[in-house]
Amino acid sequence: MPASIIINPQLSDLLSKIPSASATFPSVGQRSYVGLRYRPNGRLEAQTTLAEACITVQLRHASRTQPTNYYTLQINPLTGQIVTYRP
Repeated sequence: MPASIIINPQLSDLLSKIPSASATFPSVGQRSYVGLRYRPNGRLEAQTTLAEACITVQLRHASRTQPTNYYTLQINPLTGQIVTYRP
């Protein structure tokens, strides 16, 4: 993602359901990350409900509690299908 875009952890319930890890990446060095894994049948590996399976991205300089311009991705944990919501 561009440096001006971030994932808002307060509005991304899915992040709390997936364990984080860290690795060294050639271009940016040591970083923590959360990886989404899909099973061969399309299911999301994390045990979560549809209401909890969302990630919200926003501009880095926007409010973290109520951004005015954001993009929410809801991942169906049974099929892997993504639905997007925008203001």
